[in-house]
Amino acid sequence: MPSARYASTGGRSRRTRSTGPTPRAESERGSGLLTSGIVATLLLLLLLLASQTLLLLQRSSLAEAVAFDAASTLATGGSDVEQVKNHARSLLGTLSAINVISRDDPVVVEVRLPTPGLLRFGPKSSKVIARTARVRREVFRPDGAVP
Repeated sequence: MPSARYASTGGRSRRTRSTGPTPRAESERGSGLLTSGIVATLLLLLLLLASQTLLLLQRSSLAEAVAFDAASTLATGGSDVEQVKNHARSLLGTLSAINVISRDDPVVVEVRLPTPGLLRFGPKSSKVIARTARVRREVFRPDGAVP
């Protein structure tokens, strides 16, 4: 049975048969498809921006943690410089640069690595993540003397 619609004429209603879809203005034709395409594109761009931001934050946090770990390892005298650099490079990847700036007090280690992700535009300074960690050597002195 075809669908029926009610039409109002003067105070009483009568049933009319629908023969097809409601007629639309020609200017509205295809606007749903265009709007859906624009919304889907904007959604994908926002998703890409959010994932880029999360990758950058994760990579920056990792660089800072590795730099501090390397500096504290060197400050406690746990290993030599090459072992610390190899361990840091194994955590960060082969594109990273680990520099031990100072082995005296304080121990200073700098870590540099490229930014992650697909989008690599913007100022040149934003293409490299550089973190520096400074750790002071603490030596137990039983007499309490300060150097």
